[in-house]
Formats: sequence, C-alpha cells, structure tokens
Amino acid sequence: LVSPEMVTSEMTVKLKKPTKPGVTYKAAAAITEVRPPIVVIDGTITTESGELIAQGTAKCAMLDKLGGMASAASSKETEREDGTPLTREACMDGSLSLYVSELQSNSGGSGS
Repeated sequence: LVSPEMVTSEMTVKLKKPTKPGVTYKAAAAITEVRPPIVVIDGTITTESGELIAQGTAKCAMLDKLGGMASAASSKETEREDGTPLTREACMDGSLSLYVSELQSNSGGSGS
C-alpha cells in the first residue's frame, strides 16, 4: 500500500467508446507519481484487442502525510508503519499493476 489511509481528492474519467454486452474488458492502473502527500494514479479500460474504451486519472491524498487533524496514523514524513522508506519504489511494491503482473506471470506458467 502507498499509504495506510488515502482519499481520492480529484478524479477525471474520459469515456472514449461505448461498452457492449458480452465483451470482455481489461482494466489496468498504475501509480505514476508520488509527491507526498499526493499520489497520482492513471488507469485505462480496453477491449482484449487493446481498443481504448476509457482512461482516467485520480489524485489521492495521503491522510497520514497531511498532518494536523487529517489523521493520527503516522507522524513520520518518510517512513511507513513498518519503517521502510516512503520512496517511489516502495510505493510501487504495493501497486495494483505490479500485483496484476505477478498474477499473470504465475498463472502463465502453472496452467500450460
């Protein structure tokens, strides 16, 4: 996880094409920027053939990095609860795209 407590402060979604019943869609998202207290996440929805259906960007606020009454979760600016540094690499360790990639690589080798 990037932060123990995050809220979406802004979200933009651009619908490029209508969806159709019976079609399988693929959703993908990745953390593209980490500037505590802000995290930017970009995502897309495509058809299996790669046709773009929707794209979006979310700006999230790390409540534990805002200070004051926003959160009492952590007072450390550069560390997570387990003491690891809050770097872009540390944030990517918990990103959904990394998790999905690991799932795909694990399932690709086990069922063939």
